[in-house]
Amino acid sequence: MSTTIVTTSNPRPIKVIGFLLCLFACFLMIVAITASDWISSDEGGWREGLLARRANDGTPTPLPFGMEAVPGCIKGRFTGYIIACLILSVICLVCNTIGMVLMGCGLKSDHPRKKYSNYKVATVFIAIAFVTIVAVVVLYPLMFQKDLEKTSFCTHGS
Repeated sequence: MSTTIVTTSNPRPIKVIGFLLCLFACFLMIVAITASDWISSDEGGWREGLLARRANDGTPTPLPFGMEAVPGCIKGRFTGYIIACLILSVICLVCNTIGMVLMGCGLKSDHPRKKYSNYKVATVFIAIAFVTIVAVVVLYPLMFQKDLEKTSFCTHGS
């Protein structure tokens, strides 16, 4: 009678949780890229995102950056820092998606070396996604503030 050894691989719960968080992060990145309220003004009734700007009904004028007070969404302004933030956000989304797929392949794999390799490369892609989104979170508000100070709209002390 011959004996066969069968090895089974149970994924660690933290790997499954990491995969689900990457899936959730991909969804949130899509929502964030398309959102029109990266910067909003409660008193002014306008807001701006990477792809669109929006003014509400009865928005007091003048609006910053030559924005017209027409209610509804209009095409966003594409200055250098907004384009850089958009590119970095898309890089974050792509790297996070690749990391999520590789993590899923690692969860599915039964071969220990492939599993380890997939987890290792997925970690690198997720780290790149993290660095790019931190750069966006720092870059956008700083550059927006500098851009706003250059316009005649910003009045200090009133």
